[in-house]
Amino acid sequence: MNRKTVLFFGILITLSALGLIIIHQPDAQSQANTVTTKYENWTFPAYNLENFTIIVLPDTQYYSEANPHVFDNQTQWIVNNIDELNIVFVSHLGDLVDEWYSVEQWVNANNSMSKLDDQVPWAVLLGNHDGLYTDPDNFEIYFGRERFKNESWYGGAHGDGNKNSYQLFSAGADDYLFLNIQYD
Repeated sequence: MNRKTVLFFGILITLSALGLIIIHQPDAQSQANTVTTKYENWTFPAYNLENFTIIVLPDTQYYSEANPHVFDNQTQWIVNNIDELNIVFVSHLGDLVDEWYSVEQWVNANNSMSKLDDQVPWAVLLGNHDGLYTDPDNFEIYFGRERFKNESWYGGAHGDGNKNSYQLFSAGADDYLFLNIQYD
């Protein structure tokens, strides 16, 4: 849950415990998954309680190196479960490959991550195995700005390349700004 949601429910629980607030259960004509609150003459708008999922993929470098089928299975599982789990975003935390100079590993990572294209908003982050301290050229070839520039959820990047980027998406009743900031 984000801070706004935690704060909102913390206030609701506190006020409910003090008997200062009444939580009305939605009736058949109310929108499902909402809570309306009243305090004396104040009415707060319905808050959307829609559940959603953000998927995180860390350190797939060994899959790209020696077991690309595992990486493929992970991203295919995400695609297969988008509707059931209401997956709204996927973030890869970096270390897509084990050896930044291995084109074969970059091709494997690209094939796996490409399964998400046109399915769900997603982002990748440059990890140390991806060339953070050496050479990020292959990262930029496979996951550079050019790849994402026409995606509605891609906000852009700071500096040269796509090492520090941001994405924008909505889930539930909130809009999100997702930052990918390189380590160190």
